[in-house]
Amino acid sequence: MNKPMNPREWIEHLMTLAFAEGRTPRSEEYKLGVRALLTLRFTMKPMTCPHKAGTAAYDAFFAGVSEGCSIWADHIEQHRPVS
Repeated sequence: MNKPMNPREWIEHLMTLAFAEGRTPRSEEYKLGVRALLTLRFTMKPMTCPHKAGTAAYDAFFAGVSEGCSIWADHIEQHRPVS
């Protein structure tokens, strides 16, 4: 039987799947946005962007947040209890 994953393990698992070999590379700012959204959803830890508004890094961060929303929605759909 597999051990249940804690939130940190789930985040790492989803990040590994999202940025697997063969995918178009993404910037660290983008990946940070994905991770921030997943952390928010799994732990309710507030999300903060470390970049200044109006910069490319800020835009990349929030593009990553957008993908994080999609990853979270897919995760929830895949793990929805069967009724």
